Amino acid sequence: MKKQVVKEIQALMGNQSIVIPESMAGYLKGNEAPLALVFPENTSDVVKLIKIADKCAVKVAVGGNTVVTKGLKDGIAISMARMSRIIEIDHENLVATVEPGVNHKEFQEKLAAEGLYFPPEPFKGLTSSIGGCFANGILDSRSFNYGPTRTYILGFEMVLPNGEVLNVGSKTIKNVAGYDMIHFVVGSRGTLGIITKVLIKLLPLPAAQKTVLGSFLNYTDACKCISTLFSRRIYTARLNLLNSAMAHDITSGIFTETPKYLVMADIEGFKPSTKHLSQEIASIFKLGGAIDIMVAEDPDQNDAIWNNWLALKEKLNSDSSFSTIDIMVGQSKLHEALKGLEAIVGNLDLSPSLIVHALNGNILLVLSESSLSDIDETLLGISKLSTSLGGSISGSLGQRLRCQSSNENEMWEDMAGIITSIRNQFDPKGTLIPGESLIGR
Repeated sequence: MKKQVVKEIQALMGNQSIVIPESMAGYLKGNEAPLALVFPENTSDVVKLIKIADKCAVKVAVGGNTVVTKGLKDGIAISMARMSRIIEIDHENLVATVEPGVNHKEFQEKLAAEGLYFPPEPFKGLTSSIGGCFANGILDSRSFNYGPTRTYILGFEMVLPNGEVLNVGSKTIKNVAGYDMIHFVVGSRGTLGIITKVLIKLLPLPAAQKTVLGSFLNYTDACKCISTLFSRRIYTARLNLLNSAMAHDITSGIFTETPKYLVMADIEGFKPSTKHLSQEIASIFKLGGAIDIMVAEDPDQNDAIWNNWLALKEKLNSDSSFSTIDIMVGQSKLHEALKGLEAIVGNLDLSPSLIVHALNGNILLVLSESSLSDIDETLLGISKLSTSLGGSISGSLGQRLRCQSSNENEMWEDMAGIITSIRNQFDPKGTLIPGESLIGR
């Protein structure tokens, strides 16, 4: 059967679009070896591949430049890297139609050259694709002002696990009545079908961008400055707080010493207002105890800072370990949350990573090795802390921990059952993304 699957794929795609096991290591992530890695070039190719997988009862995993192979032993890995065309940029309707393999950052640069804007940050700063953007559907540091990722999907073409093609949405903002199938696929991580085209809402490019960096000796002073911005109703495009481990790559060559804690404010808008706000934010930082302040007004310097930020995200999201905790507490509770986290996991400045998306009230913490020694107890403590502040650990992990701490395991089982049932309705044979669990750990 294995030889038959490979033979059928070779007959369909030709040897130039299929990679045999001994030469495909650079495209895969994981320890399990698929039968073949395939590079479809259009929707028809994807349909035929899915039908082969369905007929031969083999698993399929999909990715961009790399494909995760967990659960894919003797299955088919599909890379969407060659489906990377920008089919249309519609200036009149502020809409673009693209294939899923389009590089996210390159797409933003192409749009900027045409005076247009796609605000969501790449999930992996430099290498993630548009398909991955919507498949993961994660909030980023721009989401408070520009809305979450799902805001920007107006429609899609998707190949279902049985080989049928589903077309949903149109070039209109109002195109949903009843159940919202457009946004339902955002965050599904390829478990419901393989997206082959995406219809994306665009915005006009802001006229100006400036960045203000503030170096602080402790997170208390940094959080006070952030609170001052909020109390004055200053809501920047991005507002991030990083510990020294993360700040080093951002401020190298800017500050003489790496900040203990770094606040990054990104201001976008009209030229007069961005200039005024950058000066006001710098003053707030100075009065709030910042030991170093830098206002980046040059476009190249701005780009360099935020490219460093994207490279930092790339490095973090390339780590597959189960040590990154995503905590939501709201804007007003950030200082309390950081203080409580320090009591649970130790000095936050010594953590391998601390990133706070202040506008979203979102804390991303990579746990130290000492915290990982009793991961369940640590996670439960963080869950109780975030819940006491009106928040939670994000995603299904947070739901499970809340149920666990309240002795409501039946509720969690019911919730997990609903998610599993939906997935089974789309993919009754369990063909797609066998290593992906939507109900968490």
